[in-house]
Amino acid sequence: MKKRLLPLVVFILSLFIGLIINLPIAHLFPYIELDKSLKLAGISGTLVEGKILQVDMAGVVLLDLNYEMQPGCLLLLSLCYQLKFQDSLINVQFQPLTKGLKIEDSILHADLSDLTALWSQMLVKPTGQAELQLKSLEVIDQQIQQIEATAYWRNVGISEENLVFGDFRMMLTKFEQRYVLKLTDTDGDISVDGSGYIKEEGQYKINVDIKTKPGISTKIQNTLDLLARKSSSSSYQVNQSGQIPDRLSGYLAY
Repeated sequence: MKKRLLPLVVFILSLFIGLIINLPIAHLFPYIELDKSLKLAGISGTLVEGKILQVDMAGVVLLDLNYEMQPGCLLLLSLCYQLKFQDSLINVQFQPLTKGLKIEDSILHADLSDLTALWSQMLVKPTGQAELQLKSLEVIDQQIQQIEATAYWRNVGISEENLVFGDFRMMLTKFEQRYVLKLTDTDGDISVDGSGYIKEEGQYKINVDIKTKPGISTKIQNTLDLLARKSSSSSYQVNQSGQIPDRLSGYLAY
């Protein structure tokens, strides 16, 4: 009797899984709990593959995002997707049982002028191109548990002054209950060596040493005089501490 029931059970399970996989994704979203800061528009396709016309993450907007399921993760009771938009690629793993999310070996490109939501509290607005190489990111219960990433900023400048300082690199990791960052220059009219951290309750501290190179323009020199503390004829320092906004601190686990 059991031998006769087994093929029927397998058939029913296969049919059920097939129906779920091929169900239009728009029918599934009412049952998916999303973060309030995440808004999706223009969703089409199935659970396996499809397209999202617009993704709004707390004011940062991504357009024409394509997604495709990586079926190998189903054996680990997880959902893995490869997301593509413009020239960016994200490999993401959802873990329904733990409400966890992992992103590994991903790369994102953006124009700094398009990320206006990140600079809303700044007096000056940066310009240039950004490339984020995300080696690993782990999120549980909407809080970052672990991160290892490197950001490259090219042709960084200030839009209001029509200035370009050069190219820079920032590395961000989590170490001993702190989020630690390191900032250096890779090319340009100024040399930069900076470090900082974010610790419990969102307290941060940043220290940056800046040295100008021979032949630097008077316009850049005058801007540095306004934004940094001058320690010598060609050296500046930026020392700042405080607390990041609560809306950002809430996403960090210590």
